Order: sequence, then structure tokens, then C-alpha cells
Amino acid sequence: MIPQDPTLFTGSLRFNLDPLCEHNDDAIVNTLTKAGLADLLQRNEGGSTGLNLKIAEGGSNLSVGEKQLICIGRAVLRKNKIVLMDEATANIDVVTEQKILKLIKDEFIDSTVITIAHRLNTIIESDMIAVLS
Repeated sequence: MIPQDPTLFTGSLRFNLDPLCEHNDDAIVNTLTKAGLADLLQRNEGGSTGLNLKIAEGGSNLSVGEKQLICIGRAVLRKNKIVLMDEATANIDVVTEQKILKLIKDEFIDSTVITIAHRLNTIIESDMIAVLS
């Protein structure tokens, strides 16, 4: 589930992407790169860098787009077969929205993605669209 308001945990960047410690550093760094978040590895928050970068409560030290990309990165790492997205691109800028849409298209090609959306560009490449009122 990728909600409209991304959920992040207090802890490291690594923990936020792989809370069950199932993946090696290379897989996590690769996911960050695919998500366009490789620059996070260079940030220094309170003396911590790289995958040990400290994430503040609720991700308050990140932009909304960075938080959303981390949440999607978590799903990418897990290789979920079913992904439910609830307005995942609602509160972000156009550039980040394009990153998210590309990431979803590239990484969930073998998954069923159910998207709740109000904007056409979010679902334009979907195989099937249901309009509900």
C-alpha cells in the first residue's frame, strides 16, 4: 500500500527502505538510484550519511516527494505482486510525479497496480481504467 501521505519511521534511511533487513546495501542503493534519490546518500544529518542517514520523525527532514519515493522504493525492494496506490502523486511537484510514474512503470511491470487517482496523467498508461462515482 502506497498512501497519499507517505509513512516513514524514525531511524536510518536503510531501515525506512528495508525495515525487515532482507536486502543488502547494493540492492538498496540500486533502488535509491532508480528512484532518483542517490543524492540522499551524500546528505549529512547530524553526522550520519549514506544508508545510515537519520530520518526524523515522520520524515520531517525530507521533502514530500522524497518521502513518497522512499515509500515506493520500499515496495520496489519487496517486489510486491499487488500494489495499491492511493493518490500517491497528489501532493508533489510535476518533476517528482514523473519520477514516480516512471518508477512504477519500470519496476512494477510484473505486478498488478491498483491506482486511486483524480488526475488523468497518473493513470494514462494503465491497462484498464474504472471510473467510479
